[in-house]
Amino acid sequence: GVCEQNDATLSRFGCIQFDYPKSIEKQLRAVVGEDRLDQRYFSQTDQFYQSLLAAVHNGQVENSCLNIRGFCRALNATAQVPGATTLADQIRIHVINTCPIDDRIPLTAQLNEKITL
Repeated sequence: GVCEQNDATLSRFGCIQFDYPKSIEKQLRAVVGEDRLDQRYFSQTDQFYQSLLAAVHNGQVENSCLNIRGFCRALNATAQVPGATTLADQIRIHVINTCPIDDRIPLTAQLNEKITL
């Protein structure tokens, strides 16, 4: 991000703002592979992402929790060795633990509400 650079650097670039997608289920299926996990894994992950998107829009947490690559890594790790880990544990590792420390408690609370796998 250029927006995090100093004013001299920022003045040399135009900043394009991309909105976060409302759903990431198609991306998750494309990256992870639909045949690797039951459909519930994709839908629960997407529902959790959507709840985080709402929390970001409400100013409750930073947008770093909308880490689509992290969600893909979490699903891939869950699929790698079936039964060796849970989706919730992998989302905690690859998404929540990459967020600011102050955001982790509310993010974990949402995770516990949305992810049962």
